[in-house]
Amino acid sequence: MKLGMIVLGVLGTIACMGAEGLWAAPLSTSFTYQAQVKPGGAPLNATADFRFSLWSAETNGAQVGSTIIVSDVTVTDGLFTTELDFGAAGFNGDGRWLKIRVRSPHDQTNTAPFATLSPRQAVSPPHPTHFTRVVSM
Repeated sequence: MKLGMIVLGVLGTIACMGAEGLWAAPLSTSFTYQAQVKPGGAPLNATADFRFSLWSAETNGAQVGSTIIVSDVTVTDGLFTTELDFGAAGFNGDGRWLKIRVRSPHDQTNTAPFATLSPRQAVSPPHPTHFTRVVSM
């Protein structure tokens, strides 16, 4: 009888949670990108503007998705971190390379040219992690 009450209690809890409570929300397609910028071999210590684009090949190839613009990023000892999201269509199982263009310092007028970093960086799709809800008694 006591075991039956516990099982009924757990089933009641699950029913109250609804379907949304049983499954984890889908993971985002965004990922964190960290890099170091060393113009002329010395780490950059300034603000910078970046343009990131995803490509189907290390050289030439076709651009996949839109260009992501990240402005006025603080770069310290050459290091910076930003979030990128090319959407689900960006990663379909084929190889992808990240083309990065940078200008420093940050240009409020948006007229200064960007320098293209070379070579393009190989990237992998964000890896989904599966979560399991554990109900303990």
